[in-house]
Amino acid sequence: MRLVLFVILFVPTLVFAYPSGFIHPLNFDDSEEQKKQVLIYIQNTILHDYCGPQSESCHSSIIVIEREENLKAFYELVLITNKEYLNKIIDEYCNSEFFRCTYSNLLSAYKEILWLNKDLVSIQQNNDYSRYREKLRVK
Repeated sequence: MRLVLFVILFVPTLVFAYPSGFIHPLNFDDSEEQKKQVLIYIQNTILHDYCGPQSESCHSSIIVIEREENLKAFYELVLITNKEYLNKIIDEYCNSEFFRCTYSNLLSAYKEILWLNKDLVSIQQNNDYSRYREKLRVK
């Protein structure tokens, strides 16, 4: 019975858990503690991605560039007003084993998917193909 209760209560939290140390941009309160946590998360993620045992790109200039990109991306994510859409992207991408949950990747995904969705809607609304329908009609 205890095992069943443990599985029911604990396993769903593992499925929807963010990576260790991840600070959600919408929950950022600009405190010194959270600033330190964001910097630590960015640094640890970069070191894991670029300085792992099978990585050959562990160079100080790459680490500095990635750190700056991630920090800039984090502050851009903090300012996003479409909170529901950002939450959806973070939940989808940070709980995937195929996606690196970095702030720069999240910002890129947010921009690309948002652009794609808006562009597809505008294409559907401004259907310029209607002028060809008349020419293609069989007489």
